[in-house]
Formats: sequence, C-alpha cells, structure tokens
Amino acid sequence: MKPSFKELEAIKLAEHYYNKNDKSFKKKYLFLKFKFKSYNVEANKTLSNLWNSFGLKSSTKFKFTDDEKLECINKWVKVLYKVDFDATANYNCKLKEFQQEMKHYHSENPDTHVSWNFPSPEKYIKELEAKFGNYS
Repeated sequence: MKPSFKELEAIKLAEHYYNKNDKSFKKKYLFLKFKFKSYNVEANKTLSNLWNSFGLKSSTKFKFTDDEKLECINKWVKVLYKVDFDATANYNCKLKEFQQEMKHYHSENPDTHVSWNFPSPEKYIKELEAKFGNYS
C-alpha cells in the first residue's frame, strides 16, 4: 500500500537519522537504497507497524541511542497524530517515576535484588498506541 503524505514525512525523518548516523557514504547509500526503495506500508495504520518497517533499528551497521529513538518517536507522533504532545518529556517523566519507586522499594528492602531496567523506547510505542490509537 502506498504511504500517505504523513507516513512519507515520518519515513523521511527516520532516513535523516540513518544518514546522520553513518559516515560511510557507500555503505549508507546501499543500505538506504535497499531499506527505503519501496515505501509500502501496512493497511493497519499503527505506530508500531510503521516503526517496525521504517523506524530506527540498531544493528551492526547502525547504532541508535535511546535519545535518538525518543526524538524520532516524538517527531513521528506529532506528524502522524497532529497532536501537541511531547513524547520525550512524557517518557522521561515515567522513567523518573520508575527510578523513584525502585529507590523507595530498595530502601525498604535492602537485601532484595532490584531491576533498574526501564522499558526501551520501542516498548513505549505500545503505550502511545494505546493513548492515541491508529493514525489516519
């Protein structure tokens, strides 16, 4: 299925991160030619479907930080849903709350193991989908 203008804009935003993240022109060109040659998107208009197809995926060729992923997700939310919502600030707020809860739990239970792992930005996409639903 051909992408809408909003989807195409989101895909182009992701391309920017791939371009920025790799200094080797030949490797970058070949990868982007392969990855983005067919802008076919799924009929089910969910953020996670689009992310799985065109989002920032770390691999041996490309490494993306959580901050880069959050920045891209934030831009995608604004483009696809046309809302004034700061996904980065919301994610960071949830992260701080999680850290506070874990500190509190650890102070009350010092002999127990505490997992400090907070869900990755990719997992956060599911929360955003639950909040905003499918984009149109």
